[in-house]
Amino acid sequence: MIRISAAIFVVLLATGAVAQDKIGKDKAATVLKKALAEVQKKKSAAINESAELAAGPRRAPPSVFEGVLRKDFAAVKGAAEVYGKGAVYLVNLGGRFDPPDAVEGPEAAVALSFRNPSLLLEELGRNGAPPQFGPDEMVDGKDCKAVDIALDPALTKQYLKEFGDRMNKAMRGAGGGFVQLFYLKNAMD
Repeated sequence: MIRISAAIFVVLLATGAVAQDKIGKDKAATVLKKALAEVQKKKSAAINESAELAAGPRRAPPSVFEGVLRKDFAAVKGAAEVYGKGAVYLVNLGGRFDPPDAVEGPEAAVALSFRNPSLLLEELGRNGAPPQFGPDEMVDGKDCKAVDIALDPALTKQYLKEFGDRMNKAMRGAGGGFVQLFYLKNAMD
C-alpha cells in the first residue's frame, strides 16, 4: 500500500481557508477552488512530503522530504536530494545528477517515492466525487477546515501502474532472483 502524506494540501487549506468565518456557507468544492487560486498566486511554498511503502508485515521506514516549491519546480532534501520540474526528476548522488530510473538499490526506491506537489495541484480538478468537508484539523496552532478529495479511479490506477513500473526498474538491480518471482506491478493490479 502506498500512502503519501500530502502536507501541501494542509498548507493549501491553511492559506486559502483558515477559519470558519472565511468559509461561510460555501460548499467544499467552492472552498477548494478559492484555496487553489490563492496558492497559485503565491510565488513559492514550503513543502513537506512523506511516502510510505508497506509490503505485508515488513514496513519500510517512511521517506520524508522537505524543501521548496516554485511554480512547477520542486527541490527537496531528506531521504534523498531530489529536484523536479513537472514530471521530470533528478537525484543528486554526490555531485552527479541522475534520473531516478538510472539509480539502483535502496536510493532508487527512496527517490522514486517522491512526487512533485505541482503535479498533485494540477490533478486536483480530476476528482472521483465532489469534495467534502472533513473533520477540523489543527495546523501550526491554527484551526483549519479540511477538504477531503477522492481521486478519480482511473487516475489512481495510473499512479499505481507508474509506481509499480518504477519500483520494478529500481528493484531489478538490488533484488537478484527475488524480483523475478515477485513482480510488483502485477501484485498491485
